[in-house]
Amino acid sequence: MAAAIDIATIIDEHTVGRFQLKIAVLCGLIQVLDGFDGQAMAYAAPALAQAWHLERSVLGPVFSASLVGIFLGTLFISQLADRFGRRPLLVSAMLAIAVFTFLTAFADSVTELVVLRLLTGIGLGASLPNTFVMATEFAPRRRRTTLVMLMACGFALGAAVGGQVTAGLLPRFGWSAVFYVGGVLPALLSLALWVWLPESIRLLAARTGRGAEIAGILKEIDPKLSIAADATFRLRHDDPGGGRLVQLFTEGRTPLTLLLWGAFFMNFLTLNFLNSWLPTLINSAGLPVQQAVRITTLFQFGGIAGIIAMGFLVDRFGFLKVLGTSFTLATLLTVLIGSVGASALALAPAVAAAGLCVLGEQNALFAFSAAVYPTPIRSTGASTAMGIGRIGSIVGPMIGGVLISLSWPLSVLFYFSALPTLCGIAIVLLMAQVQNKALGNEPTVPLGRQATTLDAAPP
Repeated sequence: MAAAIDIATIIDEHTVGRFQLKIAVLCGLIQVLDGFDGQAMAYAAPALAQAWHLERSVLGPVFSASLVGIFLGTLFISQLADRFGRRPLLVSAMLAIAVFTFLTAFADSVTELVVLRLLTGIGLGASLPNTFVMATEFAPRRRRTTLVMLMACGFALGAAVGGQVTAGLLPRFGWSAVFYVGGVLPALLSLALWVWLPESIRLLAARTGRGAEIAGILKEIDPKLSIAADATFRLRHDDPGGGRLVQLFTEGRTPLTLLLWGAFFMNFLTLNFLNSWLPTLINSAGLPVQQAVRITTLFQFGGIAGIIAMGFLVDRFGFLKVLGTSFTLATLLTVLIGSVGASALALAPAVAAAGLCVLGEQNALFAFSAAVYPTPIRSTGASTAMGIGRIGSIVGPMIGGVLISLSWPLSVLFYFSALPTLCGIAIVLLMAQVQNKALGNEPTVPLGRQATTLDAAPP
């Protein structure tokens, strides 16, 4: 009988090839379309409000509905991939996004918009986490971070390109055209996923009777690989399970856990306030809708640069120094956006720089949340922190609607909008004070210049 083949070893020993790049590209395209669909309402909002003769604040629940859907999809639906498979869930999520986004073009009331954006958000929330899972599970360890980081740029890229597309569509076809495009593209991608996306090889290895599929995937990863007909397969479990929520509050971790949740909450609150309301607020400052949308896309383009830059900066200076600097700059830039009025020349670089800081720090927080906890509770710690952050993403647009309804001057409104990032600075300072105590007796290794608990993690 042939010896059991370790799937993880084969993947880790090979460089990134055409097969893994295909998976990364498909997952990246999911991120691109999710970014487009996630921002579709924000870009269409100024034209929609004009067409329906609505007060801008009325659209707050519409923005939040999508974010509630993402929260529900992430928390409840995405986990079904462990039971039914990553591939069928991603295909189904793309189809759901396609259907509900397309139907949004035919909505004729705010209530219908709320319902359809909620359902679209559930699809977004179900698909996004599984793109990270798929890209991670097929990538060799030494290239895993780079591959996943590049794939993650897709969301910001989709949101940015979507804004440029929207700016061209609105004057010719009206707000509904955004949702026609946002519905057709995910439908086409769902077909591509069904044809070209394989099932997770690690998920197949955890099930019986899937040896032929596993052998076929391994041959695509390494065509020179010779696999005996009676070969069996096993999966080296780098991370033992058993993480429990209560363990995030044991062994001195309570202060760091609560502060990490606070940092996520403040970041998501700022991010989704700006994502949802920036086109409308720039338009209200006196710029045309098309120009307001195009300037807003710079927030996403800046975010792409921030996602890439933060990885290098963290390696050099450590998480907390980079996060503290980013929250500080984000505070100043948010105030600046509200202070320059209708000056497009001043708004454009300020919006781009704000995107670099806010989106960049979000990804740094993702990495930090995975680094500060020991292996058995790493997934629990990271996913819980992200879930708390999602609450901030729901609250942000709603607070924005309330503030806008008060008819304050734009500069005053942005002063209040800078409060979450100002709180973020205080949180990071407190994290620096309590981190060593929160780590307790966990073995630590330096990551950049900041000690973390990446215990026993090979390079």
